[in-house]
Amino acid sequence: MKQQEYANTPNDVLFKIIKNGSRKEENAAMKELRERFYSMSQEEQTQLILHYLGRQKSHRQWAYPYLLDMWDERYAPVVEVLWNEYHEKKCAWSIIMHFPLSFVKEHKEELSIGSNRPFVERRLCEDDTYEIDETKLTPYECVWVYSVTGRKISDEKAMQLLVDNVRRACEMKYIIGRKNLENFSLDMQKIMYHLEKMDKFDVTYRFRTWFEPIIDNVSNYMLQYLQEKEVELHC
Repeated sequence: MKQQEYANTPNDVLFKIIKNGSRKEENAAMKELRERFYSMSQEEQTQLILHYLGRQKSHRQWAYPYLLDMWDERYAPVVEVLWNEYHEKKCAWSIIMHFPLSFVKEHKEELSIGSNRPFVERRLCEDDTYEIDETKLTPYECVWVYSVTGRKISDEKAMQLLVDNVRRACEMKYIIGRKNLENFSLDMQKIMYHLEKMDKFDVTYRFRTWFEPIIDNVSNYMLQYLQEKEVELHC
């Protein structure tokens, strides 16, 4: 069957093609089914996701995000096999969200690859006795975990995290490019947003009172560092 004819091919026929057709036919049928994804039944969606999970990395990467909101227990053994074999960041997402808490706790460090760590910490907070591992989180990630899990945070800790984010920038551990200078400003806004969600208005007010008079010096310091680094790069 030619690819251009697939637009009028029933779903059940396309599923037979992806199981029994040639690789060229299979790829074309998969593409057509993917374009129909949101109009398919839940069972058809599940079957297509399972098929994509069984293919190469580019196909798995398409399927992984759907596992978050469209989880089916049939995915679990497949995902565990894929995780053990490839340790892909996106594969970890559904494990963090849907696997038993004991599994997440046991594989905490492995699952915390890339930017996954705060999501691992959030999941582990389902255990009321779990203590947030603040040493592995940025100030913003730490505040975010407290905020989304409903954990209590003291005024002293809240202020310290705000100050730590400024210190982190000034110690040049954060600022490695102009884009990250923008990220620093955005992080400050997000930290204060989550603190105010936790009714820490007094803290954010005191921080602004302290930070506003020195913000120009901090920004100039970071910009000077960036300029020096850019000169070094061109030498």
